Amino acid sequence: MENNTATCEIQLTVKLITCPRLFPRPYTKVTCPEGRRYGAQCEFTCTEGSTLRGENTVHCEAFNTNDMWYGQWTFGKLQPFCELEDTCIRPSPPEHGALSCDTWAGGAYCVLQCQLGYVVQDWEFDPLLTCSDTRGEFTGLNDDKSLPKCAEISANVFFDFKLEEFYYYDGDCNSAKEQIKQNFITALQFSMGNVCSKVNCSTSYVEVDCFNDTVSGRKERSVVDTLSVSAVMTVSGKGRDQLSPMEAIMMQEQIYQARAESNDSLDNGLAMSLQLTDIKVSSPEIACQLGSYADRFTLSCVQCSRGTYHDMSVKQCRPCPRGEYQPISGMTSCLQCPNGTSTPFLASVDIGQCVEACPPGYMSPTGTIPCSPCDVGTFSTAYGKTQCTACPGSKTTRSNLAATAIEDCYEFDMEFSGDTYSYENASVLFTPTSHVTSLYLALWMKCSTCYRILEITDVHEIPVLTVTTRVGFLDITLRGCELSIPVHGLLDSPRWHHLSLHITASFVTTTIDEIEQHVSHACAYNELLVEKDYMLVVGGKQYTGSVTSFNLWNASSGDFEIPTILRCMDNQLGNLVAWKQFQDVDGPFLRTPTQCDDVNNCASYPCKNGGTCLDGRDAFACSCNNGFTGDMCEINIDDCVGNSCQNGATCLDGDDSYTCQCNPQSNGSFCETMIIDGGWTSWGMWGPCSVTCGSGQKIRVRECSNPEPENRGADCTGDTSHVQNCTMTDICVYECDVDPQNPLHGSMNCSWQGNGTRQCLPFCEDGYAFDSDLFLDNIVCGPETGYEWNIRNNENPYVQIGTCSVIHIAEENILIYSAEYDDLTPDVVKRSQTDVPAVIQSTVQANVYQLPCVQNRSCRLLSMDVTKTSPNRVDFIRERRDVQLVGFNVKLTCTPTKAPRSCYDLLEEAYFTLQRLVNETRFSILVDQSWFDIGSNGTVVAGNVSCPPGTVDIDYFCVQCGPGSYPKDGYCERCPRGTYKDDFTSIACTPCPQDWTTNGLQSRNASMCNVEVSDGKDSLQGWMLAIVISSVFVLVILVATTLYCCLRTPKETASKNIFTSRQSKEKSVLWQSGGINKSHFPNLKQGWSRGPCRATELGTHEAVCLDLGPRAPSPNGVPSQRTRPVSLVSALACSRPRIYRW
Repeated sequence: MENNTATCEIQLTVKLITCPRLFPRPYTKVTCPEGRRYGAQCEFTCTEGSTLRGENTVHCEAFNTNDMWYGQWTFGKLQPFCELEDTCIRPSPPEHGALSCDTWAGGAYCVLQCQLGYVVQDWEFDPLLTCSDTRGEFTGLNDDKSLPKCAEISANVFFDFKLEEFYYYDGDCNSAKEQIKQNFITALQFSMGNVCSKVNCSTSYVEVDCFNDTVSGRKERSVVDTLSVSAVMTVSGKGRDQLSPMEAIMMQEQIYQARAESNDSLDNGLAMSLQLTDIKVSSPEIACQLGSYADRFTLSCVQCSRGTYHDMSVKQCRPCPRGEYQPISGMTSCLQCPNGTSTPFLASVDIGQCVEACPPGYMSPTGTIPCSPCDVGTFSTAYGKTQCTACPGSKTTRSNLAATAIEDCYEFDMEFSGDTYSYENASVLFTPTSHVTSLYLALWMKCSTCYRILEITDVHEIPVLTVTTRVGFLDITLRGCELSIPVHGLLDSPRWHHLSLHITASFVTTTIDEIEQHVSHACAYNELLVEKDYMLVVGGKQYTGSVTSFNLWNASSGDFEIPTILRCMDNQLGNLVAWKQFQDVDGPFLRTPTQCDDVNNCASYPCKNGGTCLDGRDAFACSCNNGFTGDMCEINIDDCVGNSCQNGATCLDGDDSYTCQCNPQSNGSFCETMIIDGGWTSWGMWGPCSVTCGSGQKIRVRECSNPEPENRGADCTGDTSHVQNCTMTDICVYECDVDPQNPLHGSMNCSWQGNGTRQCLPFCEDGYAFDSDLFLDNIVCGPETGYEWNIRNNENPYVQIGTCSVIHIAEENILIYSAEYDDLTPDVVKRSQTDVPAVIQSTVQANVYQLPCVQNRSCRLLSMDVTKTSPNRVDFIRERRDVQLVGFNVKLTCTPTKAPRSCYDLLEEAYFTLQRLVNETRFSILVDQSWFDIGSNGTVVAGNVSCPPGTVDIDYFCVQCGPGSYPKDGYCERCPRGTYKDDFTSIACTPCPQDWTTNGLQSRNASMCNVEVSDGKDSLQGWMLAIVISSVFVLVILVATTLYCCLRTPKETASKNIFTSRQSKEKSVLWQSGGINKSHFPNLKQGWSRGPCRATELGTHEAVCLDLGPRAPSPNGVPSQRTRPVSLVSALACSRPRIYRW
């Protein structure tokens, strides 16, 4: 009914098999390009001086234990690792540096020195490197085992002195600040004349500050007005003379004395007085240009070397990070590698060190290839990452995903499919850091079978805590002490439930969906858990459902607080076991994102009109009662919409139904029944006269169907037919008593049948065969033919049939046998390690050489080809498939010597032998440990026959065209009007004498040219037509004869289809019974076939292959079909109409 809908959910769960994590070991690098999934491969490599213990390549394989599939690395229990063998390997000295090394008792030491003008760039670096035999490595090296660079000392060194002077003043200081500043600069420049005579001096950062100081004990005034003037004076050498650090230290006193001895006043031009009270000059501080840093030990500027940059925030040189390089020293930044590339190490100096980087979602220790995908629960967002970022909180990523963004992190569920793995579970190993006397655990669960929820066991697999369910109870076992807590109905509904347990030494508190129960117990134990390893097992035997957000806390710790927010994902992770630890467990299926639903969206009963609410995650759906629709079943359906009331009835809406109110002319549930009186149709056309000659009758009819009477309506009144006399102009003829003329060397074999019908079945004497199959089938005369022979028409006025011609032995008979192997496609052959063509060739040859005719040399193997597709002539075996199959073609040839049928019998026997060998699987071949055999419909047989020029093939032999016919395209065609032929040897018909023509076709002597042409024009046209036709025929025969003599081969030019030599016409498979008198052929079966006839269709009966090509009916309506008897192999390759017997 309209508007009624139903929802069907299908959940398909696919478990991804993964192997355990591979943890990094010292001196070992692990690369897993495909991660840890089933089929992945990992490579182990070692750093210089270390040797790999174990396999360098391992694979993730799948194993099955207790009907549970899991992944395991092929190295077994011990992960390959690298072991250091060459100890105290000397690092390479940096550019512009040298390393002096020596041995000492129990190890070695080295000293790093830089050449003159260079210093070690890292001022915190200790140039003395030591290595003990026990440690095996030098101390103080960078993370990549390299030494710091030797940096060039900069020639441009500046020294800064901070100068501060303090004054008492009278007047307004704030308004005079700018003037005081200018007066100070002028006075400073004047006073420093001698000091700055040999060096460059500059002043900057001049500041004037006004402030008040309270002076106690002074009666004149309690507040002293003071100001300070500060400035930075920068000093450097002139020209090539550089200022040494010692000279800079001495200048500190010179600057102080110059200012102290100066009599310059700062109050010039001011309405106030200034009195100097104090002078301070700071020690010199090194000031370096950008790209250099101040070395506090050498008091010099050190230029940042290549591969580093000047970090102005910390005033230090830092190595270029991975993904950047710097070929020039003294720079403040590094250059970025081209997009998608990075550098495998820090401090790269050239763009050539930028190599292909790990893409987002992948990482490696160097950030460059080879890379491994980010492991489960991690992601990377950019190129060149050396490690992946962990998902926040308890989120994880899909196992088969190289996560590229934090958006790829999802909360997850564990799904236990008990119907798939009876004993699957999730196990996590944990170790408490202190004694545990109180536990708190919380989880969300949704299960259909909830027997065992969890279990904690010690290293001896002795249960410490077990939580199971049974009908109406939650059972808890504490170190063998059993407790049962009633939970009637709390876990019964098939939705998500929150379960928490708080276990102390004296009570257990159970909370299910915020419903709390306290149960005291007398279980005696000192500690529930101690500082040892424990195994937490979730799910498993007889648990089918999902679990999420499982966390376990040590509630004994002082900082523990019971979680108060009951949400599926609250990011409150346990301090003993956190939910994120389950992202790598085996056994259950991990599903992302979580399907946990912690809100009952149906609690408000949103569905109207009795609809059923179906709770979903962050949503709900309403299942409406019949008669209602809408998102919340709020719409009452108008049941009359689209109603079935008929005949103008009125629909009355009801409750989930409707009724039809009928008018007086109808009744029924839907008013579908009406009372209808019958009415006549118009008179039909007059039928044909009952006779073809003389007087007869014709009739016309009408029907009481306009309309037909229904439901007891009245019938029509009057006659249903009208008869009228008719007279035919033709004189009645009766010729059934006169049989058609017997063919030479043959007989018509006529006999009377029922209903006054005479039938003829012509045949030839032994050693002869008809040269044409025209008019051979169903020659009759009787009432149905107007008492004329049905083969008489304008083209055959003399009721002639073909000529019995002498049978000639064929020059050669060829059998073509083709076969295909099931499922053996060219792609299979291409991927195979087996030489398939050679195997097929040897197998086929071995079987063909077993044929009796091959062994006694009465036939021979002409060719054997291995094929990838079927020959074009047998494409019908591919009508129902598009895949090409590999097979073979075998050609057997035989030259008849004694009887025309001698070769046919041999080739027929060879065909049946090959079919028997196929049925016995003697042609089976082994390809890459797999057997391939010939398909059940995978064989096809065809044939060729070679005839000498001037003859045509009939089955397996040849005949000449008799009088009245000539050879054309492998057939004996009838001589056209105006021509005749009176012998067997001519290859063309002779034109009639001028002004004369023939009454029809197939004229057999000159006397049949007995029809006078009406005028000369028609005669001339007839003669011209005859001459042109004859010339064309002669030319065709001459060309054929030349090719035959010059190029004759058994396979090409002279070869024809053994049994037809005709082009195929379209045929269809349709068994039908008409067309042949079966009383003469009791085992006859007829059919039309598309493509070559197949033995699987015809069985072992006689068959007729009827041409579906264009053919005009004879004047009496009988189709001018062509048939003639052929043999079994002919039936397997027929392409023109003929009768088959075998």
